[in-house]
Parts: sequence; structure tokens; C-alpha cells
Amino acid sequence: MNAPTLPNHPVRATRRTLVATLLALLLLGVLAGCLQATQPAPTPAEVTPTATARPRATPVATVAGAPAPTPIAPPVGLVPARTIAFVSDRDGQIDLYLTDIETGRLLRLTNDRAIESFPAWSPDGTTLAYVVEDERTLRNLWIIDLRVGIHRQLTREEPPFDVRRPAWLRGGRVLLYDTGKPFDRRPELRAITIDGQRLSPIVPGAGDIIYDWSTNGETLICAVGQMIGEPRIVVADAVPGMTLTAGRDAPVGFAVELSPDGRSATFTGPPLSDDQVTFLLDLATGATTPLNEGVLGRRYEHDFAWLPDSKRLILVHGAGGVTDGLGRLKVGSAAPPTSDVTVGLWLVNTAPAPGEPPRTQLTSGSADAAPRPSPDGRWIVYLTDTQKPTPLESNIWLIGTEPSPGSQAYIPRNLTAEHGNNWSPVWMPLP
Repeated sequence: MNAPTLPNHPVRATRRTLVATLLALLLLGVLAGCLQATQPAPTPAEVTPTATARPRATPVATVAGAPAPTPIAPPVGLVPARTIAFVSDRDGQIDLYLTDIETGRLLRLTNDRAIESFPAWSPDGTTLAYVVEDERTLRNLWIIDLRVGIHRQLTREEPPFDVRRPAWLRGGRVLLYDTGKPFDRRPELRAITIDGQRLSPIVPGAGDIIYDWSTNGETLICAVGQMIGEPRIVVADAVPGMTLTAGRDAPVGFAVELSPDGRSATFTGPPLSDDQVTFLLDLATGATTPLNEGVLGRRYEHDFAWLPDSKRLILVHGAGGVTDGLGRLKVGSAAPPTSDVTVGLWLVNTAPAPGEPPRTQLTSGSADAAPRPSPDGRWIVYLTDTQKPTPLESNIWLIGTEPSPGSQAYIPRNLTAEHGNNWSPVWMPLP
């Protein structure tokens, strides 16, 4: 079954091609076997934060060890819309943690020498999927069922394939995952059940590759194109075995992000332009509407994330806020540049009511990145290293989507101050 093509509609002409994105092709390692521990821990790995600040340079070795996660006792008392999973090197290696944004309760989920990244909650909030990098720098997909505390490996990819990020399909029984490192796109999205059964992949047309993708578990949107050329937007059902066919009149762009209700999406174009426009795409009609035409200066926006109302989205405005292949802030050892006032996180309302502003600036950090809205729409967690107390340390911050009580200001709060480098926050979903 072929994916439907979008109806005809005007698009902005592209001024440059995507040749530059192909220069970062990486050589992958070879597959290593993964070990699984069998002795359960007697209690959850609750952690009491220390007061010792770590330098920004990660204290772990650059080469990971073999995966051997110790089972944990099933955590109790997790509160949806208050609990986030995240990645941290606070204890001398890169592991997964849970924390409660109100109480500060901290739970360590992994404790081996492998590198864990890209956590993703199942729709019912019982299971976390995540990517594990082993001692041969090969990445595979694992899951932990928090009801029993057992870690389990799902994929056993072989070079040249690699797992980058997982996403759950509706029902919580199947995961899609990317098979290439950043800028090293592969011509398919692979699918696997939580029992380890590989399903037919989702593939683009002959000769095309998938540059970017997003799903709400039911609908899939991708930026698809030739190895050297312009990516076009394709929308399809998120069903293993689908073929992604880009229509001749489909919009040109990248950085696609699907709304939770599956009716709209955002994307950016033209690719590699010095002045990119953020577009809203109506999936029913194919109509596109620019969201930042009135923005002064360079209009470079990325890291789109929709709020649960499917009307508002949070994004990064400016050239900063870039993450690396593990989802960490990608900055050097020096302090980030001084903000030009317009950079930072912006809350955009795609359908403002009379009197409502279409855009509201929430932060002004020149390296603010990876915003993630809470499932109740009240909070945004994001990465920054431009704020006190430690400018050269990557921390997870929290800010409300409404002004603080008794104030017109949006006041952020540091969730991980002085405890190593922290990144990839994802919210536990509502039941």
C-alpha cells in the first residue's frame, strides 16, 4: 500500500541543495553480543544527590563497555506529568535516571559501562525503550519494563546499520527506529515488536532516503529525497511495510514534527538557506502557512515540539541550541556566545484567539535546546548551559507555559544543577 501524496499547493522555492548533509557519513563498528544480568536488586536504585559540581567535560571513557544492566526493583509512586526520564553522567558513567520535578526524587535505572541514550516512554507509561552503545560503538535498542525492573535487548543490528532513536506505535507493542547516525541517513525505518519480532520496514521510493521523520504512533511524516537533492514531505499511516512516495508537488523542507492529533505538522525550508521559514502544514488539504514571516533578523528555527492541545508548539529560535549524536548540547569548552535577545525558546500559537499573542519568548539562552512539553501542557523541560550556577555544565531546566503566579514573567528552574551533565529529558505520559 502506497502512502498518499499531498494535494497541490504553493511552496517556497529552494535556493540550495543538501550536499552538505552528506559530508558527515560515519563508519560504523561491528556488532557485539550483549549480556544481561539475572540477579534482581533488592531495592530501587534511589540516589541522594551530592553537592559536588562536576566540570562540563564528561568524566566517562569515550569508549563504552559491554552492556550488563542490573535489574532493579519495580519503582513505585511514579506520578505521570511529573516524572521525567533523562540521561546523565553524574555518577561517572552515562546512565538513565528518573526524577520527579516536584519532590526531586531520583531513581537510577542503569548502572553498567555501556552508554544509554534516547529514552522513549511506551504509551501506557510502563516501559522505557532506549538505545545502548556497546564497547564497539555499535548501538542497539533495549527496553526496561518498570513493572518488573528487567532490562531486555530487542535489536541485534549489524554494520553498516545502527540504531539512533526509537518511537512507539499506538498500542505499545511495536517500535520504529532509525538505522543511521545523524547525517548518515538510511533508506528505511525498521520496526520490531516488544517480543523481538522484526516486521517489514517502512521504506521510501527507489533511490530515496529518509532525512527526518516524526510520528504520533498512528501517522508518520517524513522528509524524503534523493541522496543529492531536495527532501520532500511525505505523510503515511504508521504501519510496518508502508512505502513512502513523495508527490511531485509535495512541500520541500525538513525538520518535520507531527502534532499529537495528527492533523498538522511543522517543517522548515528552504534547506541550508540563510533565512529559513517555519511552515504549518495542514495534512487534510496540503496547505502550508508560514509561522515566522514577521520575525525580524535571521529566521532559523528548529527543535519543534507540540503541546498536547495540538495548537501550540515550542521551538528554538536562533543558530544555537544544537545537540550531538547522543542528544547532548553540542558546544565547545568556552562559554556560549552572548544572547542577541531574540534567541532562545519561543512558544508559538498556531491558532491564537483574539487578543492572544501568536509568539511568546520564554527564554533567551543562546544554547537553549531540545524543549519537551509535559503531557498536561503546563511545563517545558529543556537543555541549557548559559544559566547559572555552572555556565559550562549541561543542565535540564523547567519553565511553565503560563507566567508564574502573581507575575507576568516566565521563571525557569534548574532541575539538575551541579550534578554532572544531563540531557534527553522525556516525560512519563498520562494514563
